[in-house]
Amino acid sequence: MIGDTSQNQTDRELVAWLDSIPISKPTRNLTRDFSDAVLVAEILKVYYPRYVELHNYVPANNLNTKKENWNTLNRKVLAKIDMKLTKDAIHNLASDALADVGTERIKNVNDETVCREIYSELKQELREKEEIICTLNHKIVYLESSMKLKDLRISSLTTQILQNAVEMDRSVKSSDDARVKLRSRSHNFHESKTN
Repeated sequence: MIGDTSQNQTDRELVAWLDSIPISKPTRNLTRDFSDAVLVAEILKVYYPRYVELHNYVPANNLNTKKENWNTLNRKVLAKIDMKLTKDAIHNLASDALADVGTERIKNVNDETVCREIYSELKQELREKEEIICTLNHKIVYLESSMKLKDLRISSLTTQILQNAVEMDRSVKSSDDARVKLRSRSHNFHESKTN
């Protein structure tokens, strides 16, 4: 039951998205309405206007004409956006064999056949990981600059400690010299009294 609810929600979202795009006819049965590739071409025209020429796609009920439309779309548009369809997928789309437009198989640049949903999820995951990598790189730069500042501060403090130690050593030596002089004067004073 939960799967049905999420599927219905996905269907509603898909229909709402389709309604937001200016297409030539309303969609009643997604599988049948999209089987001739005309509506798909119209949708792609919105997102990739320089690749799609709508005059290449003729509304059709004939399986061969539908396949021609899909082959044209596949060759002229989908191949350019790395979403090339297999012959089986084109046959299934044209013959209304697919119950869900979003599950047809596509060929990516490496000629691996993958499900569109998996492909989209992987692309999204890749984008998220690239964002994380970018953030981590910024943190690395920040931490490296912080370490340089701390190293400078440590060397500055080390220099101050050494200077203070030298000054203290000098002051101890001068106070020792003063004590020695004081003792010798005191000793001389006592000697002169006794004489």
